[in-house]
Amino acid sequence: MTFDLLRLARAPLAASAARGSLVGFALLWGNAPIDLRRGVALSLLLGASACLYWAGMVLNDLFDLERDRRLHPQRPLPSGAVDAGVAAFLGAALCVVGIAAAALAGLWASGSGAGGLGGTALAACVLLYDALFKRWPRPGAAAMAGCRALNTLLPAFVCAEAPPRALLLYAAATFVYVYGLTLLSTGEDADLPSGSLVEGVGACLLPPLCLALVGTAPERAAPAAVAAVLLAGSVLAGAVNAVGRGTRRVGPALTRRLLRGLSLLDAGFLLAFAPWAWLAPALALTLAARLLAPWVLAPPPRQAPPEVAH
Repeated sequence: MTFDLLRLARAPLAASAARGSLVGFALLWGNAPIDLRRGVALSLLLGASACLYWAGMVLNDLFDLERDRRLHPQRPLPSGAVDAGVAAFLGAALCVVGIAAAALAGLWASGSGAGGLGGTALAACVLLYDALFKRWPRPGAAAMAGCRALNTLLPAFVCAEAPPRALLLYAAATFVYVYGLTLLSTGEDADLPSGSLVEGVGACLLPPLCLALVGTAPERAAPAAVAAVLLAGSVLAGAVNAVGRGTRRVGPALTRRLLRGLSLLDAGFLLAFAPWAWLAPALALTLAARLLAPWVLAPPPRQAPPEVAH
């Protein structure tokens, strides 16, 4: 049962959301020493991001239960491995815990309740995506992008500070990239029309292009540009494959490629605007997800058909 709940929440993938909050925190307070107060606030912040991500995954499958019974019967809910009532309780509980963790982070960091406000806004965005907007490609892509952008801005709520230019750029880049990623992921069920394919690829290419051109100190420009070029190359390689074979055939692989590209976008902004020591925890989150994902998210083994007695 525990393993099925981990699969339902896509537990390892929450590392990417936590990494987004980590980068946002580094862009906001990266030059300040991490004392006990900031360390506790950062830990609560990462926990809030992870819980709200897990809540989104659980509620997403709950709202998609009828569809998954037709298309993905092996998933925990349609297969009966997890009861729908348990999933509803778990999703609601994770929302509450995520909001509470963000509120506590705000109290630790700044003595302000703004962290709870930010957590509530993020939870509301997650619920709107799962329950409503995901049924249409572009509104759904915009809602998912809004969730990710709000997640990167959560440190500003927690610290009760106006986000600096670097953080605003990061939030905007995340919004545009995730919009393109989410739009392209809708091509997993049916081939995308050429206009949507161009729109999605263009949105994914715009953030690395801007990152490569953004003005930074000379010693930072080259490393940030390398991350941007690697990301752009990965997006283009996936796009060529999608054009040649169709998004329906390569859709899941393309989505995974673009999700991995988020780590390059995060690294590029850390290299451009934050002390490079922040790369270590960001890399640790990325490696943890890469190591745990194949184990947790592997499809369950097929059951052999029952033997017929003769």
